[in-house]
Amino acid sequence: MEVSGGATEPGEIFVHAEDEFLYVVEGAIHIEIEGEHSTLGAGDSAYYAGGVHHRWWSAEGSTYRLVVVKQGPTLP
Repeated sequence: MEVSGGATEPGEIFVHAEDEFLYVVEGAIHIEIEGEHSTLGAGDSAYYAGGVHHRWWSAEGSTYRLVVVKQGPTLP
């Protein structure tokens, strides 16, 4: 799915069962994964497993655009 936003402050922390991959198409984001912070710009990506606490917000105060791919949990 495509996600765009421009929030400059951290918002709600998300956690869900699906693994998630995100790719920054435009702009830059701050991303927090399990309390660790990174900054990603256009062309950068991140992957995290389901069950991981995460959130992101604008790093530059402008709109960002992401492609986010979720993969369902792997069954044993």
